[in-house]
Amino acid sequence: MSLNGMPPTTLQIATVGIYANERINHVTTRRPVDKIHLICTEANMPDVQSIISHYETERIPVTYSCVQPWSYAETLAEVLDVVMQNPGCDIEFNISCGTTGMRAACHMAAVLIEAPVHYVGEKPDDVVGSLITVQPLTTSKLTEPKKKILTVLIDNGGRVESQADLGSRTNLGAASISKHIKELVRLGLVEKVLLGGKNSIRATTLGKVILRLRTARAYRRRSRGQIGDR
Repeated sequence: MSLNGMPPTTLQIATVGIYANERINHVTTRRPVDKIHLICTEANMPDVQSIISHYETERIPVTYSCVQPWSYAETLAEVLDVVMQNPGCDIEFNISCGTTGMRAACHMAAVLIEAPVHYVGEKPDDVVGSLITVQPLTTSKLTEPKKKILTVLIDNGGRVESQADLGSRTNLGAASISKHIKELVRLGLVEKVLLGGKNSIRATTLGKVILRLRTARAYRRRSRGQIGDR
């Protein structure tokens, strides 16, 4: 909630390409937004005007910034400037189309401000694919309780039979284990799999890699006499 008690405004920053711009609407119909800001080039202007006209009918305001199509640094600076101009908004990114430079810049901006990134999965038959959302992730999010959960899962062959079983193995209370599991699932580090009528808890491949990275970074900090983790 915002300071005035109202839900924060959601601004989606979307890259515009030469083709497949219908993916922008494909994302916003599944992830409702309050405002849209387009990152485009001069060559995209006919598409930009069409996108603006479409969202006018839905009363969703659309603004845009023109950048050089392959200029990563310029695009990143422009995107971060848009973020700074909207301090009260929840920021999301839609990188379903656009040049590699534009999409890379938006993804880096998402990493810097810890914002989610959406894109549309590719399909070989030209049918618009499913929506994929990548949550912001740094090793700093892997707090000690979450690290303990992943460690227990991996030491137990990658999974445990139930959430209760995991709680007993980690000495975490029911409310605490539930909260941490929910966050780990959201981050894509663990998953729940229905086995024998129970929700088995399993570490994902990403979860295993992030735990190794967290451990390796902690080792490097200790060897260099540093503190902090990112």
